[in-house]
Amino acid sequence: MYYEEVSMISPTLNRIFATTPPNLLYHYTPLAGLVGIAKSKQLWATGIRYLNDSKELEYAVEMSRGNLINHLRRQDLYSSEEVTLFEKMQEHTYATDRQSYVFSLTEEMDLLSQWRAYCPPSGGYSVGFPSTQLKVMADKQGFYLTPCVYDYERQSRIVNDIVTYHLACFRSLLKANTGEDIENMYRRVVRNFAQDVATYGPVLKHRSFYEEREWRLVSSTLDIGHPKILHRAGKHSTVPYVEFDLVDDENPTLVDLGNGKGSLTVCVGPTADTQSARSAVEPLVLKQFGQGVFFSSSDSPYRAW
Repeated sequence: MYYEEVSMISPTLNRIFATTPPNLLYHYTPLAGLVGIAKSKQLWATGIRYLNDSKELEYAVEMSRGNLINHLRRQDLYSSEEVTLFEKMQEHTYATDRQSYVFSLTEEMDLLSQWRAYCPPSGGYSVGFPSTQLKVMADKQGFYLTPCVYDYERQSRIVNDIVTYHLACFRSLLKANTGEDIENMYRRVVRNFAQDVATYGPVLKHRSFYEEREWRLVSSTLDIGHPKILHRAGKHSTVPYVEFDLVDDENPTLVDLGNGKGSLTVCVGPTADTQSARSAVEPLVLKQFGQGVFFSSSDSPYRAW
């Protein structure tokens, strides 16, 4: 689904979507998170506006507005209708009731900054999922799996691709001359533009986060009342999320995938008692996922942060 759409909207983003991931992608989690994953064989993708960094989508929105300002500075290149379109797109970039749901992963199995950010001093786990399985299950569930883009030039090309695509859509509507009211054309194009910013904006991250080497599972955008959306308790409010199934009847396992595709891996994080931390989860993980899970321990020095 996404691969067909994005090839039209952004050639730059299409090439990024085609990036081959490493065999394993990791997620850092405390004990409760690993227990939940093992019991349910699911991941929870969080509404992008509720991630730890509340400005996640704002970064893409501000880049889009900056691109539109640049277009407006060259008004002599565009018709008066196109200038009005840019103004409306700039004003309503964030105007969508739909949002994407994101689950974060990384190429790094043992990164101290990730242990500190996502695991308590008592310890945590880095869970490595085979990327081939993630891709298969993502396609089945309306998600896409992508590396985040930190390079500003590539980010700018992606945003410009999205803007110029919707400009072309608007020009096609005008050329078709169906008698449709132009204000309705503006509304349609602006709505679709804002929708694409919400859909593909999660790919863009500020370069200061480059160390994380993040990949993301990103859902299709969903209306606030969609039946897939569930809620969990957060620090200050309920947090919307959607479930991502790791296995199904056709793809029932995360271990011993063969052909160098990797097997589910659990790395025990820095802790005062690594053996106890492993013993706390090993029976459950092996019971739920079967023999073939690989266990290891962090090389990062333990510090009570």
